[in-house]
Amino acid sequence: MLSKDIRNVLEFYNIGSLISYRSLRRLGDVQKVFIVRTTKGSFFLKEYDSLTQSVVDGFRVIKYLSRRKYPCVKVIYTRERRPYVKVDDNFFAIFEFLEGSNKHQTNRRLSPKMFYELGKYLGRLHRLTKGLNIKSKERQDLNYLRGLLRKNRCKIKKAPKKVRGIYDYIDKELNLLKIPKSLPRAVLHNEFTFEHVWFKDQKVFKVIDWDLVTRDFCFFDLATSLVSCFRFNKIDFEVLGSLIKGYTRERRLNPWERDHIFEMLQFGAFKFALWNLDAALSWNYKIKHFHQDYSRVEVLMHYDREKFNKEKRLRKP
Repeated sequence: MLSKDIRNVLEFYNIGSLISYRSLRRLGDVQKVFIVRTTKGSFFLKEYDSLTQSVVDGFRVIKYLSRRKYPCVKVIYTRERRPYVKVDDNFFAIFEFLEGSNKHQTNRRLSPKMFYELGKYLGRLHRLTKGLNIKSKERQDLNYLRGLLRKNRCKIKKAPKKVRGIYDYIDKELNLLKIPKSLPRAVLHNEFTFEHVWFKDQKVFKVIDWDLVTRDFCFFDLATSLVSCFRFNKIDFEVLGSLIKGYTRERRLNPWERDHIFEMLQFGAFKFALWNLDAALSWNYKIKHFHQDYSRVEVLMHYDREKFNKEKRLRKP
């Protein structure tokens, strides 16, 4: 992206003239993100190759939640009060600039209190949006994961034997997992992890990246967050308990959800293993280079629900 392109985007806003910019794009990112410095401050500029319904709904969800004092990242609106603009063939949105970085939020520095906060604000999201309908029909459910597995089946077959065994386990367990249609639904963030939740003094400060919102079972969103509880190649039951305790402060789990925390962990681990596998292979990286993406699954292969529940009871926070 050239400076003249950014200047063309800034013409739609009242945020000053361009001084400098730099790219923040990382491997697997769907969008291009830039830090833009203008005569009126610094901002995040996000470029979209296409504007999906989930992205459009994300702007609506941010507005809805912000009115209810939920700590969403602030969207900078255009002069015409629109959350995004189209320049040439691409779409652009500008967000407030968050000082510092959340990269310091490594597993070694995350406290049980921060896991409690993570769970609390996910539960609050689900409680506040349980009656909110959005248009997006995209889903990241069991069928979505099975589709990713089928898509990359040929390349998985060429992986080392150990890796093939991991994805065979995922395939088998996905077919065994049955989710009741009566489970509670709400708007899902779909990436509610420490990478997308900023903290100040161990308290949630901002939730960012609302581009994948859907309306579906709360189970799927909580499963995604629980992936953060894998620490140092094992399940940290203390922070797992803290996250769930924070969540249930805002929204109580129903009996089926309470009895299937292990399956939540499975779904979350499987999602990231298949999600990152798909992204890695699309960048022509070899499966063996992404061990961290399926190491969580290796941990779960040593458990079943009975063993997991027994250990969870013994390690209550």
